[in-house]
Amino acid sequence: MLWSVLTMDYRHAVNPEQCLRLAMENLQPGAVIVFHDSIKAKEKLMYALPRFLEHALGQGYSFESLNENL
Repeated sequence: MLWSVLTMDYRHAVNPEQCLRLAMENLQPGAVIVFHDSIKAKEKLMYALPRFLEHALGQGYSFESLNENL
């Protein structure tokens, strides 16, 4: 599976609000938006992901798990 949007959450120069904005501005049907589960990205992930999910759900988007058979 290839991603279509990289939130840059691992970059020191990107702040949590910028990370969220990257995700929200690129939200579209079929988008694969990457948030990293790492120490470097933790602060941005904890800020941006809940807000992004709330926004996307409010726009009528839904989420699915990816499995290895895709």
